[in-house]
Amino acid sequence: MKQELLEKNLKSLAVADSDLARRVASAPELADYAIVKARSGLETLVLEGVTMHSRFDPAAEAGRAAASEETRAALTEGKIPVVFGLGLGYHVLALTAISDMVIVVEPRPEVLRLAFGSLDFTGAMSRLRFFTAPQPLNDWPPAFLWPHQPSVRLNKKDFELWSELLKRHGSRDEKLQETVSEAAAALTGITGAAKVMNGLRPEQPFDEKELARAVFEGEGPLTEFEILVLLLNALSWQSQ
Repeated sequence: MKQELLEKNLKSLAVADSDLARRVASAPELADYAIVKARSGLETLVLEGVTMHSRFDPAAEAGRAAASEETRAALTEGKIPVVFGLGLGYHVLALTAISDMVIVVEPRPEVLRLAFGSLDFTGAMSRLRFFTAPQPLNDWPPAFLWPHQPSVRLNKKDFELWSELLKRHGSRDEKLQETVSEAAAALTGITGAAKVMNGLRPEQPFDEKELARAVFEGEGPLTEFEILVLLLNALSWQSQ
């Protein structure tokens, strides 16, 4: 482990999550692991007898996995990868090259500490979010689970938990999309409604005050729908 690199990564992580940075800094050293040289000259990790990355070229392996057809299709649909398992992080860094956000689930802070002392994450840290425990997913954008299979082997129960969370999250996204579509269809008869409804994004909370502000800032005569928005906003203020 490279202490200087560890501290550099922790400092970068602390900008977004100071609590996690402290927990990772104080995590104990892993009891059963080995850092070995792959044939490419890069470091690879053997954790509790499980080889976490290629013994030939871990970076090339990570690039191929990140460029898989399934991953590309999900990214094209606007979903973000939720990577289960960090290892040393080659696959995570490969994903940050093609995705604006990557969520990393690593149940063991000590694995995060080892990775931060092995690879430089600072250039990609602004696109990364790290979690060690289950989180409420209500405000998350559409996401897909990206399992790092060696990590799954070592953390099966945690993986099953996150799989269920993401499955429920996916069902919620589908229901929200249906709701917005139904609302748009119901309002098509009101002048000006279609333009507003088509601009709604199901993954984001609906805020009637922001909608009213947009109407105020618009130009030209008010449409029927815009008048309705302003009326509903005025009534909401009176009820507070």
